[in-house]
Amino acid sequence: MPGLISPSIRSSLPPLPFIFPSRFPLKREVAFAPQMVLEACRMAEEIRSHPPMWCERKWDGSQVSVADFAIQYVCTRKLAVSFPGDVILSEEDGRTLEQQFPPKARKAVVDVIRRHDKRFHPKHLEAWIEKGRSPLPSSRYWTSDPIDVTAEFIKGGQYSVNLALSEDGGIKIGVIGCPNMKLPHSPPSNRGELLVAVQGYGAWSCGLTEDDQFHRLHVSDRHSLSQALWALPLRDKSPRFTDQDYHLVRGCLEVFGKVVGGVRRAVSPVRYAWVAAGLADFFINFRLDCINSPFYVHDHAAGVLLVQEAGGTVTTLRRRPLDFRTPPWMGELFGLLVSNSPLENPSLHDEVLSRFRRVAWDVFPVEKRRELYK
Repeated sequence: MPGLISPSIRSSLPPLPFIFPSRFPLKREVAFAPQMVLEACRMAEEIRSHPPMWCERKWDGSQVSVADFAIQYVCTRKLAVSFPGDVILSEEDGRTLEQQFPPKARKAVVDVIRRHDKRFHPKHLEAWIEKGRSPLPSSRYWTSDPIDVTAEFIKGGQYSVNLALSEDGGIKIGVIGCPNMKLPHSPPSNRGELLVAVQGYGAWSCGLTEDDQFHRLHVSDRHSLSQALWALPLRDKSPRFTDQDYHLVRGCLEVFGKVVGGVRRAVSPVRYAWVAAGLADFFINFRLDCINSPFYVHDHAAGVLLVQEAGGTVTTLRRRPLDFRTPPWMGELFGLLVSNSPLENPSLHDEVLSRFRRVAWDVFPVEKRRELYK
């Protein structure tokens, strides 16, 4: 079949623009992670350009596609080979593939993987997918989301590939690939961005198709709410909303909508990228009553480090640091706030948090108000 590998996404990246000290312990990991996400983006675009993509609904109502399973297999196997002692945590599970995907869809997953792994044998497929669901506690682990926002991937909209390394409760490396996002500093003909953050070494971006260097990312200097750009999710409405969800969402739209400088809409991983690149200034992500699901590490780890290394701040809605020590969940998290506020002057961060708490206080029943402060 001609054109199996998308000709638009490059096969290699320019060197990262910093030099590690001789005893820096994560040189191999920093070299591996961006190249792995680059390959995953190429796989995703290959699959998207050769339908059918075979999509099914998971238990939580979200969609899963051939790309999710194929990329998770390749990423998990390469991580296991390169770092055999590490724990790997990914989103998808082998039982969904085995029990919910029809034979033709499973064959499509096998065909894609065979083009990227000559040693692949189909009988090991579910086992490798399950290896990415390891529940073992560890002070060091990799976490990945092969396709973040599969529904948008299917439609040709914004989606991402996420990969991060956590050690001792913190995120050391975070990489996000966004094949349909364009940053202002990219070459005019470039399509898509690869964003890399290394703890202590900043946040950087490079074009997925055309770019001969990495560019340093910085949050904006808009620290007044009247100037700030608010990054909203793509949709504010859900048929599953409870009354509390509805009033909380509408309350935030009314309170912030009257005072912010502007609004932009995107899916979650792109909102992290926008704040890091100065294209937006804050966003709030809170758990809805209608969705009985915790915050997962694989959805947020890479983006959190990206914003922090670009000079921004990420905390819980109780103004505490995020906790990555209990994967795959981010502790007992009600929600988080991402902003361009520097740690030494978090004025915008604190103002947004204060206004959100006032909205939630009016919406929450008395027994739930402690969630705002405990």
